[in-house]
Amino acid sequence: LEPRPHVDENVAVARFANLLGRHTGDERHRTQAAHAMRLLATGAIALARRTEPGILLSARELAGDPAHLTVVGGKSDPAAQALYRAALARPGVYRRIEWWDAAEGPLPNPDVRYPQLDRAAAFVCADRSCSLPLYTAADLTRFTDRIAR
Repeated sequence: LEPRPHVDENVAVARFANLLGRHTGDERHRTQAAHAMRLLATGAIALARRTEPGILLSARELAGDPAHLTVVGGKSDPAAQALYRAALARPGVYRRIEWWDAAEGPLPNPDVRYPQLDRAAAFVCADRSCSLPLYTAADLTRFTDRIAR
């Protein structure tokens, strides 16, 4: 039997490897995602199914950064825990949510430098820059709702 490309598997690989590369900063994962996308973008594959939203979704995700929310604060701090829960509650699939506790060392992808603050804060980031600190879950929710509109 001749090998046949598996569209669904390549969609899953493209999306997962891309997001893993965004979280870790490791270009090998992004290269793997691009390789899967090259197969999906060929005419024979892209036009074989009348509707394949996975291919479009993969292309969109590979073209841009995920929503990036970071909580800065200790893991035992109730305020940081509340901010992290609020970040996780935000809608969306293509997102990068991190919790940086300085006691645990650097984040896997230190593409943004966060300030050392005297209390827990959340930051909404894009293009390697971030919002001002958001100190409460309500502030984080209001801010992300406003930018979503």
